[in-house]
Amino acid sequence: EMLRQLYGPVLIETNSAQVYIQGSCKGAGSNGARGVGAVFWGETSNSNCALGVPGPEPPTNNRAAIYAALLAVKSANPDQSLMIFTRSEYIIRHACYWAGKNSQTGWACSNGDLLKDLAFLLAQRRAPTRFVRVEHGAKNSRADAVMRLAQAG
Repeated sequence: EMLRQLYGPVLIETNSAQVYIQGSCKGAGSNGARGVGAVFWGETSNSNCALGVPGPEPPTNNRAAIYAALLAVKSANPDQSLMIFTRSEYIIRHACYWAGKNSQTGWACSNGDLLKDLAFLLAQRRAPTRFVRVEHGAKNSRADAVMRLAQAG
């Protein structure tokens, strides 16, 4: 019920756009750490991107995964159903299970700034968003492509 209040109703259901996301952090815990959120829509898509994760919190793989999800939702058509494929169980748990509680505590959680922004963007969508976990080690060319994109970013 908390999630329904946070995200609002689904108003349209369409064929789903599919996007793969990946967060990556090189040097996590060090002063030179760099986190990257990567989004892969397909081999020829101009919307593919890998961008540095903003502060104020230090970059981590989890923060980068949240940022990747935020970038994907921001670039998606809000009137088309969306499937976000990720290897990150962290982002799935936050977006699908813990967001209601985190919103009630004023996002007083790790990465609350990005999680709040993600929840806002998800609430603006009229079509549903589904998160799908891709198993680590599974042979998946799109998951591999987004990982390469994140590591190169």
